[in-house]
Amino acid sequence: MPTHSPAGAPFESQVREVISRVAGDLSMLIDHQVKIHSTGAQRWRSKPAGNEQVHIAFKLSFDLRGETGYGALLMPLPEAISMASLLLMVPQDVVRAKRSLTELDRTTKDAMLEIANFVGGAADGALRVRFPKGLSVRSMGCQGLRPQQPPGFPYKTGEELIVGRAMARIGEFPAFEMLLVMPVLSLEAAPAS
Repeated sequence: MPTHSPAGAPFESQVREVISRVAGDLSMLIDHQVKIHSTGAQRWRSKPAGNEQVHIAFKLSFDLRGETGYGALLMPLPEAISMASLLLMVPQDVVRAKRSLTELDRTTKDAMLEIANFVGGAADGALRVRFPKGLSVRSMGCQGLRPQQPPGFPYKTGEELIVGRAMARIGEFPAFEMLLVMPVLSLEAAPAS
């Protein structure tokens, strides 16, 4: 059985709404525009991983009618560093220099945790419109991921996930791919735990 298939219109719409809301909220938070250029979604039967570089996973829990599913928003480390640095009001030239760091100081890590909280709140706000009763999305913090390492959230092998991809850009920095991983959320069925 293939591990990827088209997600279908309702799930593509959920992905687009969550990513757009995250971009809008983060734009306000860091005072730099986070632009989304394109989105898409697929159904996967495995946890995805970032490509050939270190990523940060902003981990999420999705509680729908008492059942909990898990997911994450993944972005390359340089973009997560940029957002954290902009949140801390670091000058643009210093942000550019910090993008190549591989070891993070406590202040940057704390700023990333604050971004994780905003990501959780944005996902919650975007999805509550579709699930006005019974859905809650919360941040579970963030995690550094080696290249090709999937995020560390509870997952049962073969369980179906919705994986959204978006091309994004923070201010004038280079475009990058953002991944959104969510449990299958439908009005008919709660996500499997």
